[in-house]
Formats: sequence, C-alpha cells, structure tokens
Amino acid sequence: MTIGGATALAHPSYGLPEGAPADLVTLDAQTPAEAVVTRPPRNLVLKGGRVDTRSGTLI
Repeated sequence: MTIGGATALAHPSYGLPEGAPADLVTLDAQTPAEAVVTRPPRNLVLKGGRVDTRSGTLI
C-alpha cells in the first residue's frame, strides 16, 4: 500500500514509526527496473533493524 492509498482509506496503522524495527535491502542500481532485471548483489541487508548481511557476507 502506498502513502496515498493509506491516506485515502484512512488506514490508522500505516507507516513506520520512529524506533520501530525495519527490514531494508540496498542494491547497486540506477532504477527499480534495473534492480529487478539485473538482480545485483545486496550491499547491505537489515532485518528487524539489525545488520544481517554486508557486501554479500552474513554477519
């Protein structure tokens, strides 16, 4: 769901509040389409707010 959709539907719990654990993956790509087509290696993976993988190596 996008922020626009959540706003239109008055979704009360949409978003990521400050301090909440989050998952994040960083990639080397110029566009989202490039990331999907080329499937580059993950530079950094955060799971639950903690570093899980850096430069393809589990930590």
